Amino acid sequence: MDRANTWIEMNLDELEENMSSVKAWLNGKKLLFVVKANGYGSGALSVSKVAEESGKVDYLGVTHVEEALELREGGISLPILVMGEAVPEQSKWIVEHDLTQTVATKEMAEALSKTAKEKNKTVKVHIKVDTGLRRYGISYEEAYQFVKEVMALENLCVEGIFTHFASAVGDEAFSRLQIKRFLSVLKQLEEANIEIPLKHVCNSEGALLYPEAHLDMVRMGNLLYGMNPYKKELPMKIVNPWKVRTKVVVLKRVEKGQTVGYGRRYKAKKDMVIGVIPVGTADGFMAKPVDTVPNFSTLTKGVGSLFAKFLGKRVDTLKVNGQAFEIIDNMSIQQTIFDATPYKDKIQIGDICEIGIRRPCANAKILRVYSRHGKEYFHYYE
Repeated sequence: MDRANTWIEMNLDELEENMSSVKAWLNGKKLLFVVKANGYGSGALSVSKVAEESGKVDYLGVTHVEEALELREGGISLPILVMGEAVPEQSKWIVEHDLTQTVATKEMAEALSKTAKEKNKTVKVHIKVDTGLRRYGISYEEAYQFVKEVMALENLCVEGIFTHFASAVGDEAFSRLQIKRFLSVLKQLEEANIEIPLKHVCNSEGALLYPEAHLDMVRMGNLLYGMNPYKKELPMKIVNPWKVRTKVVVLKRVEKGQTVGYGRRYKAKKDMVIGVIPVGTADGFMAKPVDTVPNFSTLTKGVGSLFAKFLGKRVDTLKVNGQAFEIIDNMSIQQTIFDATPYKDKIQIGDICEIGIRRPCANAKILRVYSRHGKEYFHYYE
């Protein structure tokens, strides 16, 4: 790669394989592919095109109206659920572009109804029920009455109703309580002969842990992108289509006793060789550096696990030629220093490194290198 020193590789064929595996495992349930946060850093439009071509995805999910508009303007025709709250002024964009909007307030529902009536259209909505996350959504105790009020509005179709786990993996008891609360709402609706076609609860983690809660549709992001939130063997084949690459751009010698990087936090205990890669916090690279010159503030941040982190070494976020290296500097916005001493005779400028970046935090400006049907193409985001 001579076009850029840092890039993200995304194998879209492998992404499609994951879609096929998950869809088969869901055994007839609908699949919503979460493409919020720029498709978890992968490029929302590119992965949405794969979803549409695959025929395995029934819905796309985003957080904001503007994310959905980008997809529509890019030619995506799949149904798109805006899972976050919108404000009434956005109603015209939602209606004009045939988006499905989450509603949890009467004000938003009425604004959508009014706009849809003016444009002689029908707008689809999904009602968000708060069963314990307490971020937004109508309380499960008030949901039944709210559904009836929304269903009475003109030019508005209640296509779905859903909730979201607060801690699908970390707190099974509370997750099961959330499922119970949501099912109690559905029972009230059923007893009143109110039918809502798409009822959904589970994200990737929830789908793996609570298959009885798959209901009509499952919302998946992590699993389709090749990440295993289950931390156990998966019931289907999943591959990781994502890799972040960068290059060694500097190698230099540092003498024993010299300090390295901002704040002079690292002090060489011996003569050593350091390397620099052209990626940093602005790119989403957030590795924990090794400190050898502790100061009062770092020593007083806490005890226990925090102190263990202070003493610990992270060697799993940077690999060159298959070897792990320690990061020794408080990372800069776009540069990171590492200790190249252990393999100083086996590393050279231009060597390709593999690094770990939390995907939704990956800077959209980083070059994406996509592969699809045996061909590669590049994409920069403006």
